[in-house]
Amino acid sequence: EAKGLTSYLGIVWLDEYSNRPLDPILFARLERSLEVFRRAGVKLQIRFAYELDDSKTAGPDLAILKGHWGQLKPILAKHYDIGLNIDAEEADRLELSLDLLESLSLDPELAEWNGLGFVIQAYGKRCPFVIDFVVDLARRSQRRIMVRLVKGAYWDAEIKRAQVDGLDGFPVFTRKVHTDVSYLACARKLLDAREHLFPQFATHNAQTLAAIYTLAGPRFAVGDYEFQCLHGMGEPLYDEAVGPDKLDRPCRIYAPVGTHETLLAYLVRRLLENGANSSFVNRIS
Repeated sequence: EAKGLTSYLGIVWLDEYSNRPLDPILFARLERSLEVFRRAGVKLQIRFAYELDDSKTAGPDLAILKGHWGQLKPILAKHYDIGLNIDAEEADRLELSLDLLESLSLDPELAEWNGLGFVIQAYGKRCPFVIDFVVDLARRSQRRIMVRLVKGAYWDAEIKRAQVDGLDGFPVFTRKVHTDVSYLACARKLLDAREHLFPQFATHNAQTLAAIYTLAGPRFAVGDYEFQCLHGMGEPLYDEAVGPDKLDRPCRIYAPVGTHETLLAYLVRRLLENGANSSFVNRIS
């Protein structure tokens, strides 16, 4: 059971080369309660669903993506009320992800489903403008969209690609302090738009958690916003945040689900990102 909630957040990879339909039982097992914000969620990553090379024209177009998401629509329309986030990608695939989000948001078959979400990376210089786009989309589609705010996962690749391409600048901030400031600025924008968005703040940083708690104010109800942490990380921090005798704010635990082959790259990224003395790697060694 996740801290303050009744569910875990998992990852599902679509297989472009498989003709088998996605198993509805997978989604049925995630059903937990009456409210979408209190139940399990699934994160869907475009990058692992397709064979992508380094060329700018590589990868699926919107028509291909919509075709694969067509497998999900009948399941989502059955009111399982599963939260499903379109995951953040490298900067050159941001527009494609936003096109997919807009297509699903305006799809009349999914009008009654309130579990659509999007992941936004604060280290991206376009992050505040992406939030503006999602707020406008939520208004146009008359739905409340979940937004998971993270700091960013592909910094090294973004810097190297920009250097190789000879760009004048980088699509991401090059100093951590700028990313930290961007995260808090974007958190404020999300909190100001809670009527249209459901903010989900992914962080293991005590100062960031305290800042968001202060920015959000003392009034709170489940579904207002939530924190998120990786399974096995940040537990001492959230032990002080979850529960009526603490800050009384929910934290959804984010846990990868998949085979060894699909999760190995994910594990390596986590090891690279969390090599500090306070990380779980240091503790178990």
